[in-house]
Amino acid sequence: MALTRETNFASQRARPVRGVATLVWLAGFGLVAALVWAWIETMTLRSQIGRFEAHTERLEAQIAAITPRLADAPSAEQLAAQSEEIAFFNTLTGPRTTPLGQVLGTLAAELPGEVWVSQLTYSAENGRLSVALQAGEEAVMPGALRALEQADLFSAVILERQIRLQQGGRNLVQYDVEAVAE
Repeated sequence: MALTRETNFASQRARPVRGVATLVWLAGFGLVAALVWAWIETMTLRSQIGRFEAHTERLEAQIAAITPRLADAPSAEQLAAQSEEIAFFNTLTGPRTTPLGQVLGTLAAELPGEVWVSQLTYSAENGRLSVALQAGEEAVMPGALRALEQADLFSAVILERQIRLQQGGRNLVQYDVEAVAE
């Protein structure tokens, strides 16, 4: 007697064992990777807790140091009285000249980009301005001097001297200019 098996192999379904096993392994590796990532993040956060606590202590010490100073701050009435007193003293000292910020702003606006200020002296009492302008090319200097002469803020713009310099292997031209800021 021979063993015979009567089955229709075409009608039997193949079991997806490999696919299911692969998915189980991938899910396991994903879970392990997520756990490792969470552990690393936890360790990183724990290492930062000490820094944050030290920073908080420094901030609290600064706040404690500032608090007494805030109590000593003048009131709005005291500031108003001080402002009136300053205005009175300003009337006694006479007219003032142009603020330095306005002088610097005018210089920045009027001078071409190829010209730079190497030295500046400004007297707030009388408005006298002494400035040393430098450039790599002499051709731009007359235009810069003309721009200062035409600026509304400056009067009596005078070229005091013209110097040729060598600095770091470069040839420079320097104009020393005197003016009065009004």
